[in-house]
Amino acid sequence: ALAMPDARAPIAWLLGSDAVLADAARRLAARGDGSPEVAWQLGVSALQDRDYAAAARHFGSAAPEPGPSQAALFEAYSLVRAGQLDAARAVGARTGLAAAPAFASAWRSIEGLIEAAGAPTDRPSS
Repeated sequence: ALAMPDARAPIAWLLGSDAVLADAARRLAARGDGSPEVAWQLGVSALQDRDYAAAARHFGSAAPEPGPSQAALFEAYSLVRAGQLDAARAVGARTGLAAAPAFASAWRSIEGLIEAAGAPTDRPSS
């Protein structure tokens, strides 16, 4: 049988992180660094730990400016996983994820997760 690899590694790899970056981010945050880059690394680490509320907070701080971004998308995803469906919708509305061509498809997936969690969405049925 194949051994199950560390499930944290694929998340880190896909989101541009690794253990060294996560450790550095934790040290920088402890010294008061609240930069978007540090927040992103902390968000990835929290997502790996399945601490979805913490991941949402960190990704919410990782967006370099208001509007649609990868950080906003992962903030919304983390909020869904934390069971905070209205907050996830609010992120989508506040940042315009559904209207941004680069994020519209991913936002539809998040809406699907919200719907699967039992909350109706405003999207038209197809």
